[in-house]
Amino acid sequence: MEGRLLLLETLGNTRMSLAYDEAIYRSFQYGDKPILRFYRHDRSVIIGYFQVAEEEVDLDYMRKNGIMLARRYTGGGAVYHDLGDLNFSVVRSSDDMDITSMFRMMNEAVVKSLKIIGLDARPGELNDVSIPVNKKTDIMAGEKKIMGAAGAMRKGAKLWHAAMLVHTNLDMLSAVLKVPDEKFRDKIAKSTRERVANITDFVDVSIDDVRDALIKGFSETLHIDFVEDTISESEERMAHDLFNRKYSTEEWNMGLVRKEVV
Repeated sequence: MEGRLLLLETLGNTRMSLAYDEAIYRSFQYGDKPILRFYRHDRSVIIGYFQVAEEEVDLDYMRKNGIMLARRYTGGGAVYHDLGDLNFSVVRSSDDMDITSMFRMMNEAVVKSLKIIGLDARPGELNDVSIPVNKKTDIMAGEKKIMGAAGAMRKGAKLWHAAMLVHTNLDMLSAVLKVPDEKFRDKIAKSTRERVANITDFVDVSIDDVRDALIKGFSETLHIDFVEDTISESEERMAHDLFNRKYSTEEWNMGLVRKEVV
């Protein structure tokens, strides 16, 4: 089977990147070619659909450090991004596979990919108050979390997207999290920092090395030959429409809008 490979490496506006992510998913029709997309963000924090920004992240710290706030249309927790992490998503036709099985297959593809660059990894097995680790959505190397993921399903299509720490600023990742009491800030930041790691802490690789390994690992696991492609005109139009009506608004990004905007 042939699939589409979208190499949108760096988008300066994280909110626009999320609009593209949703547009590609919403435009997908049952039977379309599967899609594997790669992208990176400038410094930003993306919160989950069910979160409220002021409850999850330090907005003052973000403003002082020029970190953009954005909110995705899938669940999960707040995630710090910079050009040191690699984001990627898979969109494919719905079948009889439930969402848990979908995550299991995606994890298998990631683990296989990381073996290509010499890193042994596995689905997450730890749980910590300061940085939740979920066996279904997270990938670990040793005792450290190196990747988190989220997903969505609708009639005709499934989406899975993930953020992998390659050489991310982990100190800043720890600092942006909201703390219940300022006197615990240093302790929580330290605990968070100790639970996560970059891939480069284990192996000497570049972003491109990781991306190429993921393309190979996903191709082999999903039995799909991903061929480089570009965003279609209809996907482009939908992305800009979603950005203007949804992702560019403070109501959406702060988590103040509970009704989905489509």
